[in-house]
Amino acid sequence: MLPFQPPRSVVRTRLDMNTTKKVGRPRSIDNTDARPPEEVILESARRLFAEQGYTATTTRQIADAVGVRQPALFHYFGKKIDIFLRIIEASIAPELRFIEAESARNLRPDARLYRYARFVVFNLSTNKNVLGSPYGRSELMGEEFRAFWKSLDKVTTTAKEHIQAGVSAGIFMDVDVDAAARQIFALIESPLNHRRISRAKALQNAELAATLVLRSLLRDPSVLQETRELAAGLDHTPK
Repeated sequence: MLPFQPPRSVVRTRLDMNTTKKVGRPRSIDNTDARPPEEVILESARRLFAEQGYTATTTRQIADAVGVRQPALFHYFGKKIDIFLRIIEASIAPELRFIEAESARNLRPDARLYRYARFVVFNLSTNKNVLGSPYGRSELMGEEFRAFWKSLDKVTTTAKEHIQAGVSAGIFMDVDVDAAARQIFALIESPLNHRRISRAKALQNAELAATLVLRSLLRDPSVLQETRELAAGLDHTPK
């Protein structure tokens, strides 16, 4: 996942959805649906973006899929890109929250990396907002996506930090950290281009991926079971 690194000359703050000017009088999207109207719109948009891509999907198509006129759609989201940003930010938000929560822990590097790899695989396997790999997608190269790329860079940097810490502590083999991180991401981000799966199956796959990651790095493979037990004994574990 690491080969592409977007420019960092400008860092865009997270989109403030509340500043969008609301247009038109909203009508009820579905009187039988208890979900907020925004979620109903996002669900239809996710499906269209996944099937057609961002560029080919129009706001008229989204409105038609929801069953409203475009002015009603614009009451909740001012532009198509506002919908798309909400979705892709939600795809990575669980990983950012996980990293933040884990940063306060006094945990061995091997357990940190195990938990990190497990969580990323689990999130990418179950998160309905994951629309595939962002790399190589021209529609994500604009200024408005800089906050997303900055968040993604945080996720990739965290992996390298865990590997470096393990190497420095003598727990991991003395490897090229950047090269190791690229190989690890090839494994843990493999769910990006597959359909979302059940939580039980996702957790099974996540445990396997995390185990493979640790096996590829540990100086002493016999430590693996201890690492797994420590990682499983903490909260912030996918359930």
